[in-house]
Amino acid sequence: MSSPALSAPGVSISFADLLCYEETETARWRTWLEKQSAALLDLPFGDAARHMGTVREMLWHIFITEWVYGCVLNGESFDAWDQFKKETLADLFGIQREAHRLLSAYLATATEAGMTKRMTLSARGTTIEGSARKFLTHTFLHSLRHWAQLATVLRQNGHQTDWQHDYVLCDVME
Repeated sequence: MSSPALSAPGVSISFADLLCYEETETARWRTWLEKQSAALLDLPFGDAARHMGTVREMLWHIFITEWVYGCVLNGESFDAWDQFKKETLADLFGIQREAHRLLSAYLATATEAGMTKRMTLSARGTTIEGSARKFLTHTFLHSLRHWAQLATVLRQNGHQTDWQHDYVLCDVME
């Protein structure tokens, strides 16, 4: 199913704005998480069978997915994804830093024509195909969705964050 073409000026949001928002939000998360007990990383989260059974595993999932898509978008191998450790917050946010470096590098040279390039990602017996635009969109939506889940689970377990997460409250765009 495809959406109708939008031709009115200003009907889209830039991926650079989304990356900036995500970097700002992630920095807030890191600051907040560093103030919490290290035991918070082992708080049960969701589906352990899918390696998302604790807060630690969910953070790893968010960041490694960004990293994999960053590699794919830049035409780099992502075979070494298991090199990343997840024992500490520094380990986890190291993945995030590398993922955002890759996404920033892609966006720095992205063109409208390049966004239509067909790409393929094959891993763990699954193959996904789509345009670079679709892969980049998925990267941001995937992360935002899981951050919202994380905020909800933490709040339900008595760990309220100290800022509002809504995009409308950020200063990335007017």
